[in-house]
Amino acid sequence: MQLPIPHTSKLASHHIALGVFLLIIIIGIIYNFVFAAPNPGHDWSGVGDSFFAVTGPATSQKTFTFPNANATVLTTNALVTLAQGGTGANLTSTDWGVVYGTDSSTMAITSSGSGGQILLSGGSIGGGGTAPSWSTATYPTTATGTGTILRADGTNWVASTATYPTTATGTGTILRADGTNWVASTATYPDTAGTSGNVLTSNGTNWVSSTPSSGSLITIPTRAFTATGALTASQMNSTTVFKVGIFPIHAPITVNQITVNVTAVGTAQALKICIYSATNGLAKVIDITTASISSTGGKSTAVSSVALNPGNYYIAIGCAATCNITMNAWTSTAFAHENGANIPASKLAYEGTVTMSSAGTCDSALPAFTSNAVNSTFNARLDN
Repeated sequence: MQLPIPHTSKLASHHIALGVFLLIIIIGIIYNFVFAAPNPGHDWSGVGDSFFAVTGPATSQKTFTFPNANATVLTTNALVTLAQGGTGANLTSTDWGVVYGTDSSTMAITSSGSGGQILLSGGSIGGGGTAPSWSTATYPTTATGTGTILRADGTNWVASTATYPTTATGTGTILRADGTNWVASTATYPDTAGTSGNVLTSNGTNWVSSTPSSGSLITIPTRAFTATGALTASQMNSTTVFKVGIFPIHAPITVNQITVNVTAVGTAQALKICIYSATNGLAKVIDITTASISSTGGKSTAVSSVALNPGNYYIAIGCAATCNITMNAWTSTAFAHENGANIPASKLAYEGTVTMSSAGTCDSALPAFTSNAVNSTFNARLDN
């Protein structure tokens, strides 16, 4: 028996229609989730999750603009850093206080200070400095006196009563008081000292450096203070122990030659002759070595011109090398407080001996006396 075959064409069409309908519904659901409201203007992958509450505004919509960049929103939860325009510190304001940096990340505020004080730097933090502080001394708040300068009154800085010139147009002028203010001198002054021994003289208009022309000496002997006028033969035979005597110069002299008188020669040799300034810390001002002396008589030695001003000087003479030479020295009267055993403490002896540091040389400053003795000042003449 042949069974009937079912007809399926209508059933297949019904299933297809149902599948299309379900697909449309699924697409709609997906659209609502992905593309429909709320729509941030981009897909949901650009929205992050957060959990916070926002209050206000309550009456109308407000717009808050954010930069198109990664950023952090400033809140009261933490101090605003220096990089964000803050101070990095929880500051309490003081009246007229000044904000300053305490390190690379925080700030502080100074105290108020007092009227007229100025802010002083305490130095760098890395260098062990301290915070800036207000000066103890005060300063004027105005500058009403033209030409005045700041001066200390023992407590504060104040404007001077006397005024000072605003320009320095006169070359070589100096400041001088006119009884009220400080003004530039009419006469000018040299800007260099000139030759050693020069003095300031007036040329009728200005002051100039000049060689002393009046009252200067041409020659002078090294006469001992206590010299009797007679001469004594004094022997020189040491390269370190020099005989020394003080003598005065009463007027300026430029020395270019020194002469001594030799009375006997045992061992021929050159002499060291040095002059020291008793009024200038016993500094050496002349140092010469004679030619080898082998005969008696006057022995002159040239000196590179040296200007000596009035004052007390010592002449010191010894052997440049082994020698035995006798010369004229001033016969002097013995006085215990001048050339004897009772020289006042810390005062100068008049004559005696000193010991030089090296044989045949003169120290740069006159050594201390090793003995006080009469007839130790050699008779030399200093000539221009």
